Amino acid sequence: MASTYEIIEFDFKRAVSFVNERAGSDLRTTDDEKLEIYALYKQATVGDATDATKSSHFNLLKRGMWDAWRTHKGTPKQTAMEVRGYRLNSTPFYNALFVRPMSAELTPL
Repeated sequence: MASTYEIIEFDFKRAVSFVNERAGSDLRTTDDEKLEIYALYKQATVGDATDATKSSHFNLLKRGMWDAWRTHKGTPKQTAMEVRGYRLNSTPFYNALFVRPMSAELTPL
């Protein structure tokens, strides 16, 4: 039987794959939702945003992405993975195309 962390990590990897496959397409999410999903991804995979990763004030898009990531400073990796999965699961587009059955077995991606 898989541990809680393994299940969270499995769902996180599936969500990352889902988003990557649809990069540039309409995920039917607002810009704020996209920023939140990005920020949680960065927190889960890299950890806290630091001044070394800070973007220039002149690049507003990248600076906004960094600012969103920074709001999750101190959030543990597992928590960021869980919250990101929850945010994605709550989008209608994701729900319609990518719902894991309750009895699904864990299989590698």
